[in-house]
Amino acid sequence: MLKKILFLLLPIFMSFAVHAQDLRMLKPAAPGDNDRLIAQYMSSKDTIYIRHMLDAYAEADDGMLKDARRFAYLSSQFKNPKSPRPGLAKTVSTAVCKKYDCASRSARSTQFMTIASGMWALDSLSKQHPPIKETVERFLNSNERMKQIYAQEGALFSNYWTLTIVSIAQPDKLDAPLTTYEQLGPLDTHAVMKSLEIQKATP
Repeated sequence: MLKKILFLLLPIFMSFAVHAQDLRMLKPAAPGDNDRLIAQYMSSKDTIYIRHMLDAYAEADDGMLKDARRFAYLSSQFKNPKSPRPGLAKTVSTAVCKKYDCASRSARSTQFMTIASGMWALDSLSKQHPPIKETVERFLNSNERMKQIYAQEGALFSNYWTLTIVSIAQPDKLDAPLTTYEQLGPLDTHAVMKSLEIQKATP
């Protein structure tokens, strides 16, 4: 009887083994793939699943990577009740859908959402799981292009967040440059200085 049960269960075990092997080779092509790879990492503690995510993101062009990185940073503040930018989620989402035509569900829009959601997830998980943080850092150190994009967008987000705090006291003067940044445009330092009526000191 036991042999019969094992014989019946064998195909099920084999299917799980094949599925796990498939995931080891999977590069995320849709946001849901990120969830599957992260779940497999949590189960196995094998960082190959995290590296597959990063490998897939690295295939995007510079423009998409920058937009996805910015979206990941900004989306971390969507549900912040203390955010001085209460309309942030709507502003960013509208800009993203306009640029990447979300309604069409094209390959490019899917690629963007896969990268952006994956970056956000890895940012969040890195705070609680050192192996994920270390894997991301090692990957960036081996990929100069992505490392620079992470650094550039990180610096811009830091400046943006500082300005949102300043905007609490002077909302009218900073709304335009902050909105432009939220709409995936440049954070124009000269426009900010002009808005705040700051002039460079002459030597």
